[in-house]
Amino acid sequence: MFKQMKKLTILTLAIMACNLSNAQESKDGKNNSKLVSESPQPINPTTLWDLGRVSAEGLSADGKTLVYGVSNYNLESNSSEKNLYTVSLTNGTSSQFTDQKGGETVVQIEPNGDVIYLLKGQLWKKNLSKAEAVQLTNGDIALENVKFSPDGKQILFSQSVLVKKYHSTDKYPELPKSDVYIYDNLDYRHWDTFNACKFSHPFVANYIDGKVGEPVDLLKDQAFYSPKGPSGGAEAFACSLDS
Repeated sequence: MFKQMKKLTILTLAIMACNLSNAQESKDGKNNSKLVSESPQPINPTTLWDLGRVSAEGLSADGKTLVYGVSNYNLESNSSEKNLYTVSLTNGTSSQFTDQKGGETVVQIEPNGDVIYLLKGQLWKKNLSKAEAVQLTNGDIALENVKFSPDGKQILFSQSVLVKKYHSTDKYPELPKSDVYIYDNLDYRHWDTFNACKFSHPFVANYIDGKVGEPVDLLKDQAFYSPKGPSGGAEAFACSLDS
């Protein structure tokens, strides 16, 4: 237990010790000069939004390279941009790993150094040796909260599915111009989001050479959320070791 906590502490410190300029970059890749000042400046909400949000994404199999993400926000366009970075745990040097438009999230890091990550609902692969990124999936299914089975032959992910008919056009198809939500129970709002008739369900499908087979809804017709909102993710899923 102590060793695990010590390792986690080291990884956390490694992220914090990465070049702070990475976490404070603007979307054009230049250092955000508003955060650099020779004299102390008061912190306000705008200053906090100028700071990049750092997230731990994964560790290489040899334990020498940490992959982390940096999310930057634009208040004017009400948008965010997330890129992946790597940092060497032997010498502390860091560098940008991805620069694609959108937000990349690491799914897993293979023993050979291939980083499998999710971007705009599709899977991509890029090796830690900085080879070109390769798109693995290009289907109609938008993947979320992805996990692979231990043998790599099946994929587990989530999607929002229509379970209950709360919207007027679903409940009364003969009124196509109506726009009303009709609730008959207390599940009309979950945290900061209204229940728009859809529930997050886990799906499992075969996965062969980047192709996702016919997905199976593990909570078919059930009015349950998995993962649970508002912050639940792939950590809610687990695959048995013999799968």
